[in-house]
Amino acid sequence: MVVFGNSWTGVQDVNCPLEADSFDYSGDDNTSIRRVDVTKQSVGIDITVQDPSYKRDISSPVFGSSPQLALNEVLKISMGEKASEIVDSSEDDDWITFVGITKRVVEADVELRDFSQIMTSTTVKIGDMGKFQFDVLPGAALTGLADRTSYERFHGLDMTIVGISPGLKHGDLHSGSIKLKGGGDASNEAQIFNTTSDGQSTVFEIHAGDSGTISFTAPSADGGADVDVSIENCVCTSVDLSASHGGRLERKFSFKAYSSDGQTSPISLS
Repeated sequence: MVVFGNSWTGVQDVNCPLEADSFDYSGDDNTSIRRVDVTKQSVGIDITVQDPSYKRDISSPVFGSSPQLALNEVLKISMGEKASEIVDSSEDDDWITFVGITKRVVEADVELRDFSQIMTSTTVKIGDMGKFQFDVLPGAALTGLADRTSYERFHGLDMTIVGISPGLKHGDLHSGSIKLKGGGDASNEAQIFNTTSDGQSTVFEIHAGDSGTISFTAPSADGGADVDVSIENCVCTSVDLSASHGGRLERKFSFKAYSSDGQTSPISLS
């Protein structure tokens, strides 16, 4: 699979639903509708990737500015870029001819095994704002041993605590979760920033609003010829990532594709 010019490995699922608005016609005295038409077609693309570098553990999660609060014993972190879609086309177009985004926001949900370590009125409270950051470590494929000198780091700027959910369970620690939400400004868009320990970026660094062409090969299930699929004018509408203790980093990207002229499908098959 090639996404916006970069080859992706570790792809688990690719879904490409065709979408459209539909409208019906029938006369007042008809017991059945007589006609169904469709218009404003588009293509949705959802891609799920399990990190090919076997990233297996969360390291050094922190929140705040100065000093930063260490979030120990984090079990899972879910983080995503969300946005509202803007689509447009002319009245006589069969396909939508523009996809844009607005109101982009970053959301995160942090699950903690031992919530008591930070659950005080002075350390964590609704409305606190700061930088949220964590590393994901690559571990060996079979042993799961992590190398802390090598990592991929994720962070969100100006993240605000919007929810705190502590819980008590008989025979277990005081677990819970923290929900954060962050925006942007003229200097920094609301997005998930990520870099690797060697100062590089990965091929998966795509953000809501980015656009390009997606292509992949669909293998035949019956021994026939494979099908090469290319989809142009793809706009990323959301990004989600999930990191868990002992599990592989998983990413999910959603796109919407539009037509260049309102009549031609953005999908080509060969």
